[in-house]
Amino acid sequence: MSNLKNKEIIQELVGKLLQKDTSIWIKDEEIDNRIDWIDLNIEKVIENIENNLKGYKDFDNYILLGMGGSSLSSLAFSKILPNNNKLIVIDTINPNYIHKIENSIKNKKNLFIVSSKSGTTIETDTLFRYFFKKYFNKDNFIFITDKNSTLDLEIKNNYKELVVINPNENIGGRYSAFTEFGLAPAYLIDINLKDIPNIINQTKDNIYDLIDYDLFNNLLSKIDNNYFEIVFKYNTDKEKYVGYWLEQLIAESTGKNNKGVLPIIYDFRYHYLENQNTLKIYDLQQIENIFSYMYLWFIQTGLIASLIKVNPFNQPDVKLSKDTTNQILKNKSNYNIKDYYINNSLNLNKNLVIDFIKKNLNENKSYIVIQYYGDYDDINDKEELQKELIELFKMPVILSLGPRYLHSIGQLYKGGPKKGIFIQILNYSDKIPFELKEINELFIYQALGDFITTKNLNLPIIGILKEG
Repeated sequence: MSNLKNKEIIQELVGKLLQKDTSIWIKDEEIDNRIDWIDLNIEKVIENIENNLKGYKDFDNYILLGMGGSSLSSLAFSKILPNNNKLIVIDTINPNYIHKIENSIKNKKNLFIVSSKSGTTIETDTLFRYFFKKYFNKDNFIFITDKNSTLDLEIKNNYKELVVINPNENIGGRYSAFTEFGLAPAYLIDINLKDIPNIINQTKDNIYDLIDYDLFNNLLSKIDNNYFEIVFKYNTDKEKYVGYWLEQLIAESTGKNNKGVLPIIYDFRYHYLENQNTLKIYDLQQIENIFSYMYLWFIQTGLIASLIKVNPFNQPDVKLSKDTTNQILKNKSNYNIKDYYINNSLNLNKNLVIDFIKKNLNENKSYIVIQYYGDYDDINDKEELQKELIELFKMPVILSLGPRYLHSIGQLYKGGPKKGIFIQILNYSDKIPFELKEINELFIYQALGDFITTKNLNLPIIGILKEG
């Protein structure tokens, strides 16, 4: 098929997408209730935020409790745009990380933003109840959740004085950057929102010029395959957080039905070997406007899903790990963490990892994943391991932080092509403050739940326990 013909196909799909014509995707009733991001009235969103939150601009810290789409866009905005640097995102239940954050906010005026579309996200619910019990003081909590979610009803029934914001329900979490989920935290940290509606309108007006036709030419030339790779290279930490946002959007939207596009978020120093799966390599330094860039990738991700015939708005395999974790929590006495993991004390034995990869490496395996359950700030040795494995095996190595990845690229690991080799590293400590013991237990069982789920899918995984 010629590039000109490909361009016509893509432009026709773009036109239909912008008209909210769901026939471009596989048939699924859920899709009709997930596409209001296409023509969202962003002026109205901003007006709603200002009306609800104009009295909340004098806090020392804004602590966002939320997972996946409820936090990653705000996190990206806070890293890449000028702001007052007051946002703290907690998208983990690692007790050491939580304890460290608590020490940093002592004797400060803190506003907690509880953000959960469903209102039932286990990590967000756990964090909310922990912080609410310790820190609630009249008006230092606000909530962003769907109307009539369990969280919405609980707060409105019991704490009528607290602000609860209900975004448009017909937008999935990873497409919610321009709803209150993404923009309310941005507003509170003084990010300029007023130009966003105009920027998005201009992006739509110029969309046929902005679409990357090379990307789609490459995809269409390989369309009979079921596995693809897109690489995003970053040079600074601020760009890396845009990468985390892209990772969720692309992986969770495309990685299902044994198909998928693996987004590879790489430091510029890491070598990526182009191969038959490569669709494109992007430089995140070249982003001119983050709002336009995000909207463009909403569109491009929707197009990819259309072409590979998957529903971009569901995440059918995410619940597998949730179900396993719930099963463990109901039968704790049946699960001893040390029966599943190799105890490697404080020093990670790289030879152990390398031998495991070699043993499971074959022509059907295309990438390696290091899943790290620990303090998100304690990743230097994991990044070093990632770099060494990239150089040794000449294949993509993804560093996934747990539990963040469970609400992101974890969908592709389980629902996409079975091409990964997994190394799970769990930082385990008995020296946890008493009040965080319950959270620590959930953290450990989440890691174990995903470990068991991965094993049950016949995917190669090794578990390493790092005590300390």
